[in-house]
Amino acid sequence: METFRPAELIASFYFERGVSNPDRKVLGPVFEGAKRYRTKSRLWLDLPNRPSDDTVPSQRLSRLLAAGLGVVRIESHAWPVASRPLWFARPVPSGGGAYPYEVYVYVRDASVAPIGIYHYDVGDHALVPLRIGSFDEAFAAALGSRPHGALLLCVSGLLWKNHPKYRAFGYRLVGLDIGVVTGHLHALGQRLFGSATPGFLFDDAKLAALLGLEIDVESVYSTVDVGASIDLSSHRNAAWEDVPASSSPGLDGPRSEAVKHMHRSSLMKAPVVASELPPARALPHANSATIAHHRLPLPRAYPRALDVFDALPERGVAGTRFLERAIQVETLAALLQRVIEPLTSDCRSDAPVFRGVHIGVIVNRVHGVKSGSYFYDADAHALALVRAGDVTSELARLGTQPVPDLTRTAACIAIIAETSFHEAVLGLRGYRIQQMEVGIIGQRVDLGAAALGIGSHVLCGYFGATCDELFGLAGSPLSTRLIVPVGHVRPRTLELCAAWRPFAPFLEESHEGD
Repeated sequence: METFRPAELIASFYFERGVSNPDRKVLGPVFEGAKRYRTKSRLWLDLPNRPSDDTVPSQRLSRLLAAGLGVVRIESHAWPVASRPLWFARPVPSGGGAYPYEVYVYVRDASVAPIGIYHYDVGDHALVPLRIGSFDEAFAAALGSRPHGALLLCVSGLLWKNHPKYRAFGYRLVGLDIGVVTGHLHALGQRLFGSATPGFLFDDAKLAALLGLEIDVESVYSTVDVGASIDLSSHRNAAWEDVPASSSPGLDGPRSEAVKHMHRSSLMKAPVVASELPPARALPHANSATIAHHRLPLPRAYPRALDVFDALPERGVAGTRFLERAIQVETLAALLQRVIEPLTSDCRSDAPVFRGVHIGVIVNRVHGVKSGSYFYDADAHALALVRAGDVTSELARLGTQPVPDLTRTAACIAIIAETSFHEAVLGLRGYRIQQMEVGIIGQRVDLGAAALGIGSHVLCGYFGATCDELFGLAGSPLSTRLIVPVGHVRPRTLELCAAWRPFAPFLEESHEGD
C-alpha cells in the first residue's frame, strides 16, 4: 500500500502553476448535486417575510436555514459560462459553486419542531425526519458532552463532490467551504436564537452512525449548538430506527488515494475536550525586527454591531465588478476590527479560535495608507509594514484565473497560518480544523465588506508562493491560506428574484431547455 507523508499530502492541496485549471462546466445547476432522501415525509418550513416573525421559534429556524443555505438572489454575470448566464447567489461563497456539504438539525425544543434528527432539504426548504425523539445520550457519547441548546446543527462534508473538478485540491476546499458556512450559521444562530457555539472535536464514527452517514463518503466536519439551554432529562431516549434511503449525485468516479488517506487519518475515535489540550503557543512573525519599527495606527472606528440580515442581501461574488477606486482607511479599519472579533469553540476554552492565525493586508488603493504589504496587529489596531511600494505587478500574477482582476481591487485581506499549529496535538484532524477556522475568517471578511458598502471575492485559486513573497514568508513556518480581495464594485446588472424565498419551482422552470 502506498504511504503518504503529511507535508507531501498538504502540498498537493494547493494550486501549482500550470497544474490546476478548474473547468466551470463540470458543476451543474445550483441544487443538482444536493442530497435527497427517498421519502415523502417532509416538515415544510414557511419562510417569514417580516422581522416580527422571528418571535415564532419555528419561523426562526426557517429563516436561519434559508438565510444560511438557500438562494437569496438570481442575477446575471458576464463571468459564468455562456450556456448558463444566470448566477444563483447563495448566502455564502463556495469554491467553484460546489457547496460540498449538507446540514442536519437535531431539534431539542418542541416549540421549534417535534424533537428529533432531521436533514435540511435545501431545494424544498423542508426538514426530512431521520429519527424522531430525544437522542441526547447518543450525542453525548459522540460529542463528549450533551448538547444544551434548542438546536444542534451538524455540517457534513461530501468528500468527493468537487473531486472531479479539483482533485486533491478539493479536499482543502471542502474544509474551507464548511468553515465559511459554519461561521455563517454561527452568526445567524447568535442573531436569531441569542447564542451559538461551534464545535470540531467529536467521535466521527458515532456521529456518522447517528445521522446514518457512510463515513468514507460523507462525515460531519463541524457542529453549531444554537440557542438557550433546554433540559431534556425527563425525556426517554428514543430507540434507533433505520434512516430513509438517500442519493447524492455526482459522487462517483475515480478517487484520490491521497485524499482517502488524509480523510481517514483525520477521523477521531473519541471526543476531545478543551481541557485536554495544551495551551496554544504564539506564532512567529516574519521579519519581526523590521516591521516593529514601521507601524501605522488605524482609526478606532467602533462600528455598530453587524446585523447579518442587513448585510446579506448586499453580499455576492464581485467577479468582474471591481472598480479602480480607493476605499477610505476608516473602511479598512472597521473591516479588520470585525474580522478579529473573538470566537470561542470547543478547540479552546481559554482563548479565541483565531489565536493561531495572522491577518495580512495587501494595500493597493486605500486613502491614507501607502501601497505595500502589511501584517495587521490586532492588539495595537495597527498595520505593521512588511514591504513598501507598488504591488500592481504582484497582484497581476497572483490569481490563477483572469477573474477577478486583482489589480483593480482596493486591498486583499490575506489569512495566514502555520500548517503545524494544530497538528502537534490533533494530527491531521488539526489540519482540517485549521481550514475551517480560515473559512470562518473568510466569511467574516465577506459579510463585513457587504455591511460596509464594498464588494469582496473570497478567493482560493491563487498562487501561494507569490502571495507568501509579498509578506516575506519564504523559509517561515507561516503561509497564506486564503485571500479576500475587497473594493468598490459596479452595481449588479440584473436581479430576477427578491431575497428570502424558496426557489425550487423557479429553478426547475429556469433550467428547462438547458
